[in-house]
Amino acid sequence: MLTLRINMDINKYKFGVFCLTLMLHFYVSEAKADVECSGNCLETDDEKLACDLVTHTCLHGCKDGFGGSDCSLECCFSCKTCTANESMSVVCIECIGDFFLDRGMCMPCSRSCANGTCRASDGYCELGCQAGYYGNTCAEKCSNNCKDRICRADNGTCISGCSLSVLHGPHCSKACNQDCINRECDQNGVCVRGCYNHAWKPDCSMRCSGYCMEPPDHYTRVCDLTSGQCLYGCVNGTYWGENCTSICNTECQGQKCDFKSGECTHGCTEGYKGRNCTEKISEDSGLAAWKIALIVIGIVVGLAILICLIVWCMCGMRQQ
Repeated sequence: MLTLRINMDINKYKFGVFCLTLMLHFYVSEAKADVECSGNCLETDDEKLACDLVTHTCLHGCKDGFGGSDCSLECCFSCKTCTANESMSVVCIECIGDFFLDRGMCMPCSRSCANGTCRASDGYCELGCQAGYYGNTCAEKCSNNCKDRICRADNGTCISGCSLSVLHGPHCSKACNQDCINRECDQNGVCVRGCYNHAWKPDCSMRCSGYCMEPPDHYTRVCDLTSGQCLYGCVNGTYWGENCTSICNTECQGQKCDFKSGECTHGCTEGYKGRNCTEKISEDSGLAAWKIALIVIGIVVGLAILICLIVWCMCGMRQQ
């Protein structure tokens, strides 16, 4: 009897748990049926509620193209998720592929981006640009002066040189120096055919000194193409130095000097000495020389008188 009673109590317990479980199931099912969640709410596979029973807030997010707490806000066609600002205007949060976010709106990636794709956050072309374009968003065109319209994607520098031989510079926007022969230069501005006769340096940007002596004919270079040194000396013999930019010392006789060393070629003016006539002769040194000369003359005269006296005495003694 005791065993039968215990079994009956256990069965009642099991039945009670079953009934309670069944009631809860129907309650939840009815609650889910009564709650009108937005069809734009994301659902789960485990039959959990898609939204809050009271606020109708979507618990698992929204389907693509919708936003807001209850996913009732319809985004623009290029926007994946969105929200509303204080003025109830739609603001995009995330864009679909091939669009990028710009101040709450989805803008298309530049057509000049390689493969037409860009970074969703700012439109940066991560794969580079199509040929002929450069910049972060590949919105800038390579210069028409670039050969084959090819340039670096980051800064627009012409890669294959310039389309015209008379242009140079990173973007081939500068004209070659007018002293380049035929005005032709490479992209760095170096004259490819050299300079005309009165110019020097790789880009022919320096003119030969106006004090360089002109060659016999006017078809010969005036100065060295690399150093600018005058090849035929300096004009009038009054200038010197490699570029004939130094003037001969004014104390050189006739102000003439050697065009390489600056040494006076015709001596110095009165009162100066030295190779370049830069040493002034002092008056004291001149006076000392005069005194020495006077002393020497005095000694010579004295010796002559003494010799004469000795000879006269010897002649007198012989006569006696």
